[in-house]
Amino acid sequence: MKPLVIIAAFALVIALPANAQKKSSLLWEISGKDFKQPSYLFGTFHAMCKTDFDFHDSIKAKLSKTNLLVEELDMTDASLQVKMMQSMASTTTIASYFPDSSFQQMNKRFQEITGIPLSMLNNFKPFMGMSMLMLKSLPCAEQVQPEMLLIQYAKTKNIPVKGLEQVEEQLAAINKQPLDSQAISLQKMVMSFDSVQQAFSKLTAVYKTKNIDSLYAFIRSSGMDDAFETALLSERNLRWIPRIKAIAAQQPSFFAVGSGHLGGDQGVIALLRKEGYTVKPVLY
Repeated sequence: MKPLVIIAAFALVIALPANAQKKSSLLWEISGKDFKQPSYLFGTFHAMCKTDFDFHDSIKAKLSKTNLLVEELDMTDASLQVKMMQSMASTTTIASYFPDSSFQQMNKRFQEITGIPLSMLNNFKPFMGMSMLMLKSLPCAEQVQPEMLLIQYAKTKNIPVKGLEQVEEQLAAINKQPLDSQAISLQKMVMSFDSVQQAFSKLTAVYKTKNIDSLYAFIRSSGMDDAFETALLSERNLRWIPRIKAIAAQQPSFFAVGSGHLGGDQGVIALLRKEGYTVKPVLY
């Protein structure tokens, strides 16, 4: 698995279609059927440089029209971090997947990049280390999480926050990548960190085009195997649809999920349209 796939997976998570100009938006309006008022769907990027995220007035305006902000997880849940750490613990050490000389090389390089030795994460699943490397690949000192910016803005409007899924569900999808495969991916990321930085820059550039089909195709072209894509994207999208329908039928809501979930035949937009809803881009 290429390092880019891990970045795309965490950042949750590309040939331009002929009508790309009409689809160049990360913000979509959902209406029809049993929705009394429109709801909105926004494609996020889980971590990026502050200067790369355009918190456009159109996004704020649509969020202000709703009664509920719904993200993949309820980031306001105080127990979230503890649950994540517990799920990432492993009885199999990272070092056990490599000859000692290879692990020591990784350990040294990881410390050069992150400031801490990889041995400190030895009793966690390799994805923990990959997540740290992803954050370090950002070419800036000032980083943001768009989800947190949305939450902060929602609070100014007294809009409550809810999670679309439980952290256990999200981590179960990530953990469907076997640990030995995670270990090999971690090794590639550590020892080829320059390529990780380049890949992340390319992914950011595609995100900034606001084209969901390009984003999805970019993730697909990066080498994600079908089983991992199914677990990380397709299965979660299918699980989300009835939840989105139920929430939006009760009140106008603003759904913010990783932009990689929006495009493709099994993307959230296509699935909502198959259910008979009208989903159209809000250009900004």
